Amino acid sequence: MALELNAAMEELDSRGGPKALHRCRVRLKRARALARLGEVVAPGLASVFNESARSVMRTLAQAHDLVALADTARLLAETANDK
Repeated sequence: MALELNAAMEELDSRGGPKALHRCRVRLKRARALARLGEVVAPGLASVFNESARSVMRTLAQAHDLVALADTARLLAETANDK
């Protein structure tokens, strides 16, 4: 779990733009899945990881939505008539 969270932070530090944001979210989803599996062995620690990943995902959701909106606007601008 810790490795996935560290990898997610590295993705954000890489300044890779929208793709880095997506890869970061994927890493966080993996960390959350591992946390759910870890509840059997260490329920307290797993819940801490899960809550941490969830809060970061909520923060990244706003940026993810803005990137998707910008991509859609660019696509529409390329395919729309000049009028």
